[in-house]
Amino acid sequence: MSAIPLRKRPFDAFLVFCFFVFSVSSLVYEQFVVFSACYLVFIFAFIKGRNWVRIPALLYGSAIVYSTIVYFGWEFLDAANRAQANLLAVFAVNIPYTVVPFLLMWRVRHPEPFTRDAI
Repeated sequence: MSAIPLRKRPFDAFLVFCFFVFSVSSLVYEQFVVFSACYLVFIFAFIKGRNWVRIPALLYGSAIVYSTIVYFGWEFLDAANRAQANLLAVFAVNIPYTVVPFLLMWRVRHPEPFTRDAI
């Protein structure tokens, strides 16, 4: 089956936008640590409708959701950290990095996510 064009997949266009924003923020704020090339791969795969992205997306999504939940747990449950951290800012800045991977995993739940049957 052939992939549906991106212009007919608005939710995928939203995810591509999120990946673009994440890649720019990664380049700007984490350039000395890592530039997350996985966002660029996701952008390419979603624009082109490549089904091979399903497994990397599921692995990425589960790893990011797990790590952000652990991070939130540390931020909110560690008494010493709670006293000095701005928890509202921590939550506001990091929640997109938890919600978008959940959405990504939901989006690629079918074996061929870019075909008419999966959308």
